[in-house]
Amino acid sequence: MNVVPPSERVAQKRLIPTELNRNNFDLLRFLLATSVIYSHCFVIYYGQMEDVEPLRALSRNQLDFGGIAVSFFFVISGFLIVRSFEYSRSTYEYFIKRLLRIVPGFFVAFLISVFLFGLVGTATSAHPWGDWRAYFSGMSKKRIPWQLFTLEAPKGAKTFARNPLPDMINESLWTIQYEFLCYMLVPLLGFIMLVKRKSVALISFLIAYGLFCLITCKVVNVYGYDNPWNWVLPYPSELPRLFSFFFAGSCVYLYRHRIIRSRYLALLAFASLVVASQWPPVMKLVLPFAGTYLLFYVAYHPRIPFHHFAKLGDFSY
Repeated sequence: MNVVPPSERVAQKRLIPTELNRNNFDLLRFLLATSVIYSHCFVIYYGQMEDVEPLRALSRNQLDFGGIAVSFFFVISGFLIVRSFEYSRSTYEYFIKRLLRIVPGFFVAFLISVFLFGLVGTATSAHPWGDWRAYFSGMSKKRIPWQLFTLEAPKGAKTFARNPLPDMINESLWTIQYEFLCYMLVPLLGFIMLVKRKSVALISFLIAYGLFCLITCKVVNVYGYDNPWNWVLPYPSELPRLFSFFFAGSCVYLYRHRIIRSRYLALLAFASLVVASQWPPVMKLVLPFAGTYLLFYVAYHPRIPFHHFAKLGDFSY
């Protein structure tokens, strides 16, 4: 008769197991990246998300697959980046790892988008290889380098003029800048979170979530005004939302020994999202809690063994 030791029985009840590397994050990132591509197809073709993108239609225009995917990317980052900081020998080593993870890929994607795909978007019967003169003469020579080195999505070139959303080259890159801001926050708060008070992460989440609620419920109106920060951050109103999900992931890492795994909690989380989908804007407000729990429930599910999904490379990257 096999008797499971008490320590193992306790570990089985935890949402996050002791062996953190046995997870499905690579599979989830691939599915999330695919969701972004799928969701963006609708806005590129129709010029809008409202009433068109499937999840938008089902959720009464609260959320779309791309928006949820971006939010979940930040949840995963919050979990993994705090862990990375904890195991880095110094802040310098931590930043080097973060720079190598994000900057080379961003530079390649940015330059290819601007100097290849953007040019292709100017192709006509008269200029089958693209209108080089019109494209480069209309490009801001100062703005492009600024966008490159501040990790901003490329803008300012006239291209894809016949698209419903013209002049967009690779708008999906906009989240990289906010991701790096989260990376910078971790060393500022990391020592306190990891050594003295884990509650700092929880407080940071509650502050960001509170601002997110005020914006979502339109108690605070951040739209329709000239924002002096636009030259630094194109979408500053997104900070509370993205910080909420990032710190949600951070809290899961720091409190991982206390969060239990329960199929009933998973069902409750899923049901709450389904119900909230018909009560705008409740689904947006529930997602940081219910969505985060479901994400880690799948990431560390013992019967979903995709731990080596990225052995040939990180396809989401």
